[in-house]
Amino acid sequence: MTNAGLTNTNIQRIAINAKGHIFAIIWNGGIVRSTDNGESWVPINAGLPKVQVFALAINHHGHILAGTDEEGIFRSVDNGDNWMDFNAGLPKTQILTLAVSANGKVFASSNLGLIRSSDKGEGWMQIGTPFRGGTITSFGSNPAGHVFASISVSGVYRSVDSGLNWVKANANLPPTTVQDFASNSNEHIFAGTYYDGVYCSIDNGESWNRTATGLTNLYVNALAINKNGDIFTGTRSGVFLSSNNGEIWAPVNSGLTHDFVSTLVINARGEIFAGTEGSGIFRSVKSTTSVKENHEMLPSSFRLEQNYPNPANPTTRISFALPRPAYVTLKIYNIIGAEVTTLVAAQLSAGSHQVEWNANNWTNGIYFYQLQADNIVQAKKLIVAK
Repeated sequence: MTNAGLTNTNIQRIAINAKGHIFAIIWNGGIVRSTDNGESWVPINAGLPKVQVFALAINHHGHILAGTDEEGIFRSVDNGDNWMDFNAGLPKTQILTLAVSANGKVFASSNLGLIRSSDKGEGWMQIGTPFRGGTITSFGSNPAGHVFASISVSGVYRSVDSGLNWVKANANLPPTTVQDFASNSNEHIFAGTYYDGVYCSIDNGESWNRTATGLTNLYVNALAINKNGDIFTGTRSGVFLSSNNGEIWAPVNSGLTHDFVSTLVINARGEIFAGTEGSGIFRSVKSTTSVKENHEMLPSSFRLEQNYPNPANPTTRISFALPRPAYVTLKIYNIIGAEVTTLVAAQLSAGSHQVEWNANNWTNGIYFYQLQADNIVQAKKLIVAK
């Protein structure tokens, strides 16, 4: 935990500049800065209005941009020491999100709709007519500079011309809000959703596939990718890691004492910073770029998770973790203890696993699922309500 100097431990956003200086939005407290890798923090609000700051971004020139409630956008060109109004003729408005694309364009969502700047923020233009009537919840960009935006009422849109024109990019995505996007060097783009885990597109958003095996909490708030291509997701149950493009996820929460992770960012050394809602900011002990050699990333014990969703209607997912290879059985029993079905009976590798049960052929009511691995037996209750 790296909270020295924080006046509020509810962290909304974190950003890191090229010098490794860290900037964080705290609830009802403006912006704080750390120049010693998170060891200590100081407020940097000179010139900022006394309203909530919602959004934070650093452009390609190192300027820091802050989106505020009803007062528009402010900019600092001196590492946060001073801020100035930066609305360039736009009326004062609420700015909820800010993002910088791979080609340097700055995007912001406002009460006016989507606005964009292509010259350090000195001159904003309104774009994105498809977004009227909805709230832009997140932006993403791939290495080619294509931009993705999630709209609360209509899903994901994509632009290949810096936001001048947009097309829907929703194929296979669930009807839920995308909280964050991230893209790797292979131009795979990942979308973290509000209640259905992570989705991945390998064709520039033309189609999406769910990649949530082992992700035991599906409320995804944040995504971050290190230079090795390892993906980290911040959820309501801490941080999860995937080293295979999201195919399998494993929790990486040793030392993280607060479950609700609101924002993630990785510095140039590969250290990850997790902002939480209530316990401030945490920093990884080791660089994430050496995570493949860190045996602590494997589960430390056998663990059976609560099924999701519960009740099953009619399907549900059951996740479990193995600290070492083992022969595993996973069975379902009814309320009187009679075996209903066997979901797993196989030798499995160490790590996180997930299976799905379709209860369509069974009656509503209370059931139990039991995991046996080596001499360990764990069981939990589930409900079927179709």
